[in-house]
Amino acid sequence: MEVDPALGELRLEVPVEDVFLNGSTRLNGRAERLIDRIAAELAVREANEQDYDVELFNGFARQSMGHLLDSAGKDPVFMRAGALVRAFIDRDLPESKLSGGLLPGEEGQVRMVVRLWGGEGEPDDVPETRP
Repeated sequence: MEVDPALGELRLEVPVEDVFLNGSTRLNGRAERLIDRIAAELAVREANEQDYDVELFNGFARQSMGHLLDSAGKDPVFMRAGALVRAFIDRDLPESKLSGGLLPGEEGQVRMVVRLWGGEGEPDDVPETRP
């Protein structure tokens, strides 16, 4: 887990086995509890009109891209990405705050990124970035 207070960002990268039941597309109890905690904190921000966004990704091997495209969304890689997004929607977080997708080249990894905008957790002076 990485926390970048300057950017107001929490980034969590974990093996897929730590999030989903063995070989399935269903979240395990530990992941459910983590999502419960994140969603509860974000609900407080929502109530205080403090903005945020959440990005959820499921990794896959680059060489499996052809197979994924041929699967018409039925491959577990797609289904797990969808399950992550659904888990947050099921906890009443606004869909407009969520995005999900695939993470090429990161087979077996799940990435969750929470960004806080405004209010506590956002820097007073955003660092200037240069190309």
